[in-house]
Amino acid sequence: MNKIYVEVPITTNQTTLSIPCGDDESLWHFTVIFNENEYLHKRLVTVIDNLDDGENPAVQSMLVTNENNRTATFEYHMDKDVKADVKLSVYYCKECRIITAEW
Repeated sequence: MNKIYVEVPITTNQTTLSIPCGDDESLWHFTVIFNENEYLHKRLVTVIDNLDDGENPAVQSMLVTNENNRTATFEYHMDKDVKADVKLSVYYCKECRIITAEW
């Protein structure tokens, strides 16, 4: 199992994370978008993937609160040319956000 850790500063609202897939040096791209509402004290994490070759990308969102330990977890199962399970976790702390990808 492989892991990537990415630290995203709180001044950034969007980032793209790419992980290798297969032997042909292809990449799976996950765009992570952060929306925060200071007034409501809510944080929304949205992940857009390109797992279907850019056609009809899947969009998932999750509300991040203290009740779920300030963590949003997204899981993907690929079963096309390459079989893999990908788990993305986004954790909020005071200074930054941390994205982990496991596959």
